[in-house]
Amino acid sequence: MVERRHTNQRQWVLETLKAEGHLSALDIYNRVRVDHPDISVATVYRNLGILTESGQVQIVGNSSQKEIYDARTDSHAHFVCRACGQIFDLEGIGPSDAMKNLEASGHLVTEQRLTLYGLCRDCLEKQGREKHVQ
Repeated sequence: MVERRHTNQRQWVLETLKAEGHLSALDIYNRVRVDHPDISVATVYRNLGILTESGQVQIVGNSSQKEIYDARTDSHAHFVCRACGQIFDLEGIGPSDAMKNLEASGHLVTEQRLTLYGLCRDCLEKQGREKHVQ
């Protein structure tokens, strides 16, 4: 891996992602440019690539054809709402047990992701209200 110099732009991208959670590159760009209007979309994408390559950020999913980034890189699962696209971190469950079993059987796990899909509470409530209105 190439040693990269620290840049303010990279720090702004990482800090925004840590503060805001799961975001697309354009979401990050729109939030960063509020305080730093000279930043470009290309700079955000380039720095997300560097942060992903260095392991400081991971891509957790694809929502409406755009990659979603997460600054939390520990082993954890996600829940994605199929209605609104919101991504939630799931605590207390993850792929680590399956990984341990596979590795104990002589397999090599090179990547792990556990993502559950469904409807979030807000979308379920909205759906329930709409059913009763009709």
